[in-house]
Amino acid sequence: MKPITDVLGKGLSSLLGMPGAFTPTCNDKHLPGYYNSASAFAGLGVDSINCLTINDKWVNVAWQAQVAACALGEEGASEPTEDPIQMIADPRGDLLEKIGMIGYLGRELGVRSKRFALLVEDGVVCHVAVDEGSIALRNTSAEALLALDFFAERRVRMAAAAEAFVAGELSLMTSAVDAEAYLSDDATRQKLLAAFVDETTITQSLAVVTKAAEAERTRAFAEAAVAAELWTKSAPEAYKYLCSSAVLGRLRTAGVSPKVVDASLAAMYEAALAVDPNLKPPPKAATAGASDGEAPSVGVLAVLAGVVLAGGVYVLTQQPDLVPSVATSVAS
Repeated sequence: MKPITDVLGKGLSSLLGMPGAFTPTCNDKHLPGYYNSASAFAGLGVDSINCLTINDKWVNVAWQAQVAACALGEEGASEPTEDPIQMIADPRGDLLEKIGMIGYLGRELGVRSKRFALLVEDGVVCHVAVDEGSIALRNTSAEALLALDFFAERRVRMAAAAEAFVAGELSLMTSAVDAEAYLSDDATRQKLLAAFVDETTITQSLAVVTKAAEAERTRAFAEAAVAAELWTKSAPEAYKYLCSSAVLGRLRTAGVSPKVVDASLAAMYEAALAVDPNLKPPPKAATAGASDGEAPSVGVLAVLAGVVLAGGVYVLTQQPDLVPSVATSVAS
């Protein structure tokens, strides 16, 4: 016979005491209730559900097979597979007597296990519930245990941990579009729901990320459109085009970072001076509203590096100090 601590093992487990196999309340409500709620307990981190009776092990095996067949939809099965509940036989009542859970339940049943439910974490009892008599089922039901503050707090902690994990994953992404794809993925959603993050929080979070992704796509489109125009022009023409208030306004409206525009103008101005030394420097208004912490993207600069100047001579190369890496590009 194993010590009960070895049977329960490490982690969080429940130990249920029931007056007897095949007795009305135990058979019709108590044990089936835990079968129906087994997945809910597992989702809350309960490693094992254990049912203790004063019956011998053969009676327990027969009783468990019958209840499991009905509760798990395995009618006709001789043995349940992957049974979520472990039966413990204490025919002499030694364990029940030691934990103070043995009692006289009337002339019909005699000396039996009290109806009880314990939550045990790493061998330490953290919750005790008892129902008096052989019929009452209130404090020890699966529903009653799941409604405990103990599990409510656990749900909050699990939700917070899941949210922190997802937030950490999102923070590593340099693209809002990638973040949107990750957060809208069904696998991510199911993980959050399993950790008790509510639907409203997921929907609101996705809405914020989607808004950022839409802005990112708008910026990318504006950068690509301007870059396509620059590609067809000589350096002086491209510089003048980029300096025009209409183009600068379009980029600003699309949310392109002022630092990106400023860096692009500086790069184009340097290249254009090689052809036309009389060009005026970039307009200072181009960077109006830029913040020191704003990280530029690579859109316009990456294309500017490939501009072909008049005469077909390639004179503009990518400058490491002007072209930021993708790793530092953050959607604003």
